[in-house]
Amino acid sequence: MVRHVSIDGANIMYGNLMMMLVFSLAVTAESLDQPRTPVSLKEDRRRVFYNIAHMVNSIQEVDEFLGRKANAFESDVSFFSDGFAGLTHHGFPCDCLRHCGGMANFSELLDYIRLKVDTGADLTLLLLDLKVSKLSENAKVAAGRSVISTIARHLWEPSTYRVNVVLSIPRVEDHRVIEGVLDGLAAPWMQHYVQNLGFDISTAKELEKIQEILANYGIYEHIWQGEGITNCVSTLHSNENLKKALNLRDLGGYPQKVYEWTVDLSSFQAAALDLGVDGIITNVPERLDQVLKEKFADKYRLATRNDSPWLRHAGFVRPETSRKPIASVSKNLKEVGEQKLSFFKSLFG
Repeated sequence: MVRHVSIDGANIMYGNLMMMLVFSLAVTAESLDQPRTPVSLKEDRRRVFYNIAHMVNSIQEVDEFLGRKANAFESDVSFFSDGFAGLTHHGFPCDCLRHCGGMANFSELLDYIRLKVDTGADLTLLLLDLKVSKLSENAKVAAGRSVISTIARHLWEPSTYRVNVVLSIPRVEDHRVIEGVLDGLAAPWMQHYVQNLGFDISTAKELEKIQEILANYGIYEHIWQGEGITNCVSTLHSNENLKKALNLRDLGGYPQKVYEWTVDLSSFQAAALDLGVDGIITNVPERLDQVLKEKFADKYRLATRNDSPWLRHAGFVRPETSRKPIASVSKNLKEVGEQKLSFFKSLFG
């Protein structure tokens, strides 16, 4: 069976209705299996939070950022022209005061993360930034198949604990990657992995279109929504799109989780936490960890293996007047200086 869906005049074609239903049906079955217990008055109602280390693309960076208080990683997956998921690599240009050249074979990085998790590392989430925008449409479908197959073979099996994965797609125009992922999940031996997989289209400029595209693929749950910009100019970036995504989340539909990227200065991290984000991608996770402990310990707690990254948290009341992080001039300059020093020390020892 072939179905055509029109979105803003563009025809989207994808085959086999069963392929599209795999995700929604499996997620529904998963939710029905969850025990329903009364809410205890002593239950911890703090928002579960993901401190996401940015650009964890090499074996060395896995160990480094686990030691720097991150409980989640963002990694960049690059593809060959035929859609094969080959490397984790960002390349130049990247964020300010970061090395852009970190690299590993995708499968080897997943093998190493699985090893670390199986030996006790409390890594709760892996957000994979899929660099697919330059691929042909057919190669995007192949990229989806390749990435889900590689994750299943090298991260999820065999393992005593499956790290949850969010597949992050750069633009709405790259949506055919989802077709390939669902095609890979349609195999009977793959369908149980659905409970560990989520999706994100990482710029919240076209929220209605994102929601429509995901719905056309039968995806209504396990949805993250990112919003942000490189740390080089993040201090000048408006948070209006972030607020819109948060409002949608709190209305009870799409998405279930909202995160901001890439936020390195503590005053801007605090401003995002004031708004009620579920995660922040940062190059300085130890700084974010300190902000959480010093200023938000009553509202947030770090996610653990026992927390589902697919559950929406009831929103807390936001402050009537938001912080003005740009006004913290001396503190911001001090922290930039600290990052510069750390960067040059890593260059010259």
